[in-house]
Amino acid sequence: MAKKKDLYYVEITDIIEPEQEDKVIEVVNSYVKKGYQEMKDYFQQTDTLQVKKLSKEDAEGIVSELEGIEVITKIYSHEDKIKEAQSNKIRCPRCGYVLEYPDWRCPECYYEFPDYEYVDDDDLE
Repeated sequence: MAKKKDLYYVEITDIIEPEQEDKVIEVVNSYVKKGYQEMKDYFQQTDTLQVKKLSKEDAEGIVSELEGIEVITKIYSHEDKIKEAQSNKIRCPRCGYVLEYPDWRCPECYYEFPDYEYVDDDDLE
């Protein structure tokens, strides 16, 4: 059976200046399916880009090429991404329903979570 290849992601944030946008587009152009103008339009909406399904060498190469400009880069593996996504979700122990955000009870079976702490606005003062 073939060994599964490790996949890595590169997250690039704080892409604000047009020079930064051009450099990032130049570096990641061969790894994304979008064209130059699509990428420019994308950066009008957000300052973060995530390049997925890379080998470790490709991910490290992207990060090293972007060291000269002031952007924040982060490399993480596919397993790290799965663990992070699962840690943000809460699963009901009774019925298995996955809650989008923490709540005091399950909306499906009304099981009340014993360790949920209600924080009121008065408590924050």
